[in-house]
Amino acid sequence: MKNFLETMGRLYEYAAEVYSKNMSTTERPFYIKRPRFVVIHALDPHLMCIPSLHVMVVISTYTLMKDIFKNMAQEARFSAQADELRRGALAITEAVLYVKQHSVNCISAAMYAMTSFDPRLFPPDEAERFVADLFRETKAPCADDSSQIRDHILSLYRRFLAEGEAILNTANWSKPLLDFLRNAAK
Repeated sequence: MKNFLETMGRLYEYAAEVYSKNMSTTERPFYIKRPRFVVIHALDPHLMCIPSLHVMVVISTYTLMKDIFKNMAQEARFSAQADELRRGALAITEAVLYVKQHSVNCISAAMYAMTSFDPRLFPPDEAERFVADLFRETKAPCADDSSQIRDHILSLYRRFLAEGEAILNTANWSKPLLDFLRNAAK
């Protein structure tokens, strides 16, 4: 559990490697139909979007806990809890899009950051499985939109991965994200 808590701190430092060079944001649509959104939008500045630390934390949580269960030789005993954590990570990832805290690009960037951070826990095949399950349990967005969202997230993740393949898990891992931010429309 000590490793779990220390990993959370390292995630913040890891993401800050991008934030310290490019404080990213995206344009948040104006939305006031629900008062809760006003509070979130007023108190949660739309900064440090790429990579999404929200998504990094939930991916790290489910992958680390699954690894802890495995190391304890308790995978079967805790499989329901591991599945619940993964479903929670999916739900939170979807929620950051619903609440307009992040864009789909931020999700791809977070997944790439996690593969770079710990490729053993979040290898490309797990990333692809994760994306494949986004919006599978929801009514909105519709099936066509959900498919397009998943395709975009996965395509951009693969692009970051291809661009960073030679530098994953090095001091330069952030280069594909910084290049993306530098070339993104302002």
